[in-house]
Amino acid sequence: MSAHRRAGFLLLLLTLAACGRPSPVEAPQYRNFDLRISHPSPYSTFLLVEPAHRGADLPGPGLVNNRRFAIYLREATGCGIDMARDTVALGNKRVPAGYMIPVVCP
Repeated sequence: MSAHRRAGFLLLLLTLAACGRPSPVEAPQYRNFDLRISHPSPYSTFLLVEPAHRGADLPGPGLVNNRRFAIYLREATGCGIDMARDTVALGNKRVPAGYMIPVVCP
């Protein structure tokens, strides 16, 4: 086998191997989470995000502060996350019972 064919064959193998692996930037679809989003007060600048029922999954603390969750929240409520303020985990920080998420609403 010539050097050009070997290089092409290796490139093909690497390309096929990369296709079978999940992308590391893929985050879970938030529509799979069963969440209840509420505005605790008409003048509150935070939204309460909690499981819709006992035992329902809640996104982890790292997932709540990413772009996909911000898009999900904007679609669900019309409000954007205020990145200048911190999200507050309710209960345990590693396994929270819910979140108070700072928002900006039009």
